[in-house]
Amino acid sequence: MTVILTKSLQINPIYFGEILSIQLGLKDEEGNTLVLYRDGYNKLHTLEQQIVDFIKKAENSLEDKVHLLSCCQVSLIKFFSQENQERYRVQNKSIDEVASPNHPHCIIVKNGKVYIHPKIPSNITTIGMQHSSLFHGNNVDFAGTLLKDVMTDRWILSNTTGHYQTRASKISSCLRALIANGIPIDALDLEYWILMDRDNPHKTESYTIKGISAKKLLEKAAKLSFQKPIAKDPSPLETVA
Repeated sequence: MTVILTKSLQINPIYFGEILSIQLGLKDEEGNTLVLYRDGYNKLHTLEQQIVDFIKKAENSLEDKVHLLSCCQVSLIKFFSQENQERYRVQNKSIDEVASPNHPHCIIVKNGKVYIHPKIPSNITTIGMQHSSLFHGNNVDFAGTLLKDVMTDRWILSNTTGHYQTRASKISSCLRALIANGIPIDALDLEYWILMDRDNPHKTESYTIKGISAKKLLEKAAKLSFQKPIAKDPSPLETVA
């Protein structure tokens, strides 16, 4: 199956600070770059200069830098090294083989390749893993979330991501990428949000598509759009001339 690439997704501007904070040169023992989560970069510039200087000095230990940032209420997330990017690439495996049912996972599609990694919330005591972690906040073709429904034992794919604000219309391309990479979608349900008012990005509604075959799932996903759903067919009385 050929994967049709759509216009790539750009990171939400409120997370630009993550990209800018790469310059701090923080790296963990696995070679992953550590960046300041969300508004952490802006917060850094409100701190005393001696704190900023300590963070920037290469000779100071990572442990001490992380501890100091946590004391300043600044959270960190990982930007994966190239080696770790490939670790999360998924091909010819089921979602159950690569994802734990105990917590959400980020799913990313870029250049036809599928990547799945745990989503770990970032706080002052935990270095997070977010949708921007895989490709360092650069453009991707799809970003969303996978979550296991313990009641049905099925995975739920959603377009939920604050970093990329993925439109529901992108889900179809994600499903095609899963199939092209040998990842079954037979036991996959959809949960998606759509924007109800283009002038108000916070006014959204969510919908679900559950318990249908892979073929019907593809058909329904292809009809999704970033607008209010088309109303149900009118009743016979409404169609009388």
